[in-house]
Amino acid sequence: MSIVDKIRQRFEGKSAKEGAKAVLKDAASRVVDANREVLILKLDLANPKAHRKPKEIERYDFDIQPFEPKHFDPIAKMLQASEPSRIDQIRMRIDDGTPGFVTFEGGEVVAYVFYEANVPGRAPYPDLEWLGIELCDKEVYSFDSFIPPALRGRGIPMFRATYQALHEAGFSHAYGYVWAWDTAPLWSYRVTGWEEVRRFTEHRIAGRFAIVDGVLYELERFKRRRILKIPFGERLHEFGPTT
Repeated sequence: MSIVDKIRQRFEGKSAKEGAKAVLKDAASRVVDANREVLILKLDLANPKAHRKPKEIERYDFDIQPFEPKHFDPIAKMLQASEPSRIDQIRMRIDDGTPGFVTFEGGEVVAYVFYEANVPGRAPYPDLEWLGIELCDKEVYSFDSFIPPALRGRGIPMFRATYQALHEAGFSHAYGYVWAWDTAPLWSYRVTGWEEVRRFTEHRIAGRFAIVDGVLYELERFKRRRILKIPFGERLHEFGPTT
């Protein structure tokens, strides 16, 4: 039975208000983490903080290349030694035609990042809805940035090299998000010029679903799939325990 069918069953014999309360009370009792605060960030790609510094250019010889299918093998090699679970994600990005940048150093892949722009005829990236981001022309949503743990000490120069590549490609601003509790990437964002523009709370349910602004999403492996709008969903905390 699908989640939609289960929710419909809850409404049988009840008014819309009573049915919604029944669903939310059950959901609240299953919340794993009711306080997953999300910060939406925006970067002016012309900001000097987002560009490589002379000392960084002198110290790190990064080669930034637009992501292409030919990069799968060298990226997979890097991931096999650090996070092999991400390899399927790279295959999916190739299949979807997702743009991105790959960072090489000494002939080896040391980082990558993907992005989506406002391109006519291309379906909006699923993250944009639950994050409440609307891209204008020359704006991008930056995501899935990865640097192996052993190289994260040079993360700031790598990030700046990518942001500068986006700027040189003609983009004006970038959006991204970070969990409020995740201090390390949040610090990196702030050092490189990102500014907070909004924050909200995502309610996780049994590790499989999430409610954001009254909308129920199913958590799939690499994305969230919208299921339906739940009446009173934004007031989840009122209908049961949240811890």
